[in-house]
Amino acid sequence: MKLLITLLLGAAVQCSNQEKLIKRIQSLNEAAQTSIMTVIREVIEGQSLVLNQPAMENLSLDANGKHVVRLVEERDHYWSLWTRSEKSAVEAAVSTAEIGRLTASLAASKDQINKLRQESDEAAELLRKLKTEFECKNKQYQELSVKSQDWYSKAQRVSAYRDEADALRERAERAEYAEKELRSLRPKLDKLDFYCNRVKQLEEDKSALEETKKLVEGQLDRLQQRHEQLSEMEAETERYRHEITNMSQMLTTANNQIKELIEENAALQLSVPSSTAEKMDFNEHQPFARNSLSDQLTNHVKSKNIKLELENRRLQADLECLQQSPSKSSAKDLQFEERLKTMKMENSQLASSRNSLQRQLELVKQDLETLQRLHAQLNDDKAVLGSSVEELKVYNRSLKDHIQKQSNEMNLMEEKLATLTVEHTELQDDFQHIFQENDQLKNTNNSLVRQMVDLEVELKHKLERIAALEAEHTTVYQRCEMLYGMNTRLDSEKRAEREQYSNLLNQYNQLMADSLDDTKHFHENEKMYMEKINELQRLKEKLEEKILAFYGKGNNSTPSKKSKKNPLSAFTFSNLRKSLMKSTPEKEKPKATEQSDKETPDAGSIESDASSEEVFLNQLPSEREDSDFEGDYVNLRNYGARR
Repeated sequence: MKLLITLLLGAAVQCSNQEKLIKRIQSLNEAAQTSIMTVIREVIEGQSLVLNQPAMENLSLDANGKHVVRLVEERDHYWSLWTRSEKSAVEAAVSTAEIGRLTASLAASKDQINKLRQESDEAAELLRKLKTEFECKNKQYQELSVKSQDWYSKAQRVSAYRDEADALRERAERAEYAEKELRSLRPKLDKLDFYCNRVKQLEEDKSALEETKKLVEGQLDRLQQRHEQLSEMEAETERYRHEITNMSQMLTTANNQIKELIEENAALQLSVPSSTAEKMDFNEHQPFARNSLSDQLTNHVKSKNIKLELENRRLQADLECLQQSPSKSSAKDLQFEERLKTMKMENSQLASSRNSLQRQLELVKQDLETLQRLHAQLNDDKAVLGSSVEELKVYNRSLKDHIQKQSNEMNLMEEKLATLTVEHTELQDDFQHIFQENDQLKNTNNSLVRQMVDLEVELKHKLERIAALEAEHTTVYQRCEMLYGMNTRLDSEKRAEREQYSNLLNQYNQLMADSLDDTKHFHENEKMYMEKINELQRLKEKLEEKILAFYGKGNNSTPSKKSKKNPLSAFTFSNLRKSLMKSTPEKEKPKATEQSDKETPDAGSIESDASSEEVFLNQLPSEREDSDFEGDYVNLRNYGARR
């Protein structure tokens, strides 16, 4: 493909439109120009760039490449036909009328091409003029748009400057009045600030007093709760005291019972000898007495219990001794046994009562200790609460005095606030005067707005003028587009006319070549046919001689068969002639018939030539269907039909 493109580039440089191609190459950048010039030099100066048959076989082309190859082959074919027609132009017998008609059609087509070229040049000149006008209008439009923007910005600046000047004038007028008012209001503002700060401080003190009041009330509630608890604890202590007295009475009764038991034990001891050793052992285990009343009671009960246990053991020992002594009477034994049983029962009852009393005594001790601790703690709390209550009473009195002072100060502040409201009304009157001045300023502002509206109207006129210029610009642009489309259409028609002209030229050359080929082929066929006829004539003569010789010998031998010789010889001669005519090649028959067709052309040959001419013309490009070349096409068909 690269080879084809390079060859086409070299051919394009050497064609008639080389100036346009050179201008287009010069419009490219320098690198592209140098590369294109090197390729053109290789094609023009070098002889190695040739598109031969091996290169075509090795070339793998796409659709465009195949189309180019086909065009090259057609060009070579038509070139060979044209060269052959030039070589055999002297021998060809072509009608001058047909050539004149073709030359006339070519001249007409050339005139039409020249006219189209002139029209395209005129359209190009008109397009250039319109482009220049369009550029001028565009420049004017841009200048006007820039000017309108400048005018609009200037108008905005002027209005802004006027507003600023008016504002500065107003500020200058009001500056002196504002300074006087500031001088008069500064001491009032200082007083107001002082009073505001004082009110804030009083509010803070009030909030702090309320918080302290809440705390004191909470402490009083807690003290009342503790006082109630203390009264409840005192009631419980009284109840426990009654229980202690009851327990002491029970202890006295128990002691009396124990004394009675001791007396009974003493009586028993008198009856039964006691062992001193056991008493000593039990006395060693006796616990130490305590100084307190409760300890003494417990120790007394424990000592009596121990004595009873010792007595019980002693009685058991006596019982065992009495049981061992068989000499004593059984009645005594029975009494002792009964008494022993009773003593055991009493002993068990006393032991259980002793355990219960010990448990109750321990519980009473614990309750007494807790009550004593609570009593001491409550006494301490009572003393502390009494002191705190007195302090709170003093603090409450001071708070009441402080609140009274604060209320007096609040009354004073309210009086001052009333005076300040009066001053506020005076200030409102001053502000009304200021609002009146503001109305005057609004009137001046309205006048400035009217001036601004006038400027906007002027700007609107300018914008309408710009819109009109834009519309004119669009119309000029549309006209340029229309002329550009006409120019492109004329260029396409021009190219179509050129292609039709080249196709007619190729068709004319092909017709000339075909006519020369036909005449040459006819002469060759006529010559071959004459040679064959001469050959056959000679063969005929030889065969006739041989047949005559053969039948001459037969006549000499059998004269009776002479009458039958002529029909047989005629029959064999005719058969021989037919066989020879069949043995001649089929290619010679149309050559022989072409002579007769040349002399008297029938309808079949005319139709075949016309059909071949139609096939050839249908292979030409479709652009020949233009109305300007219909007459030439009909003439060519008539020429083919006549051939």
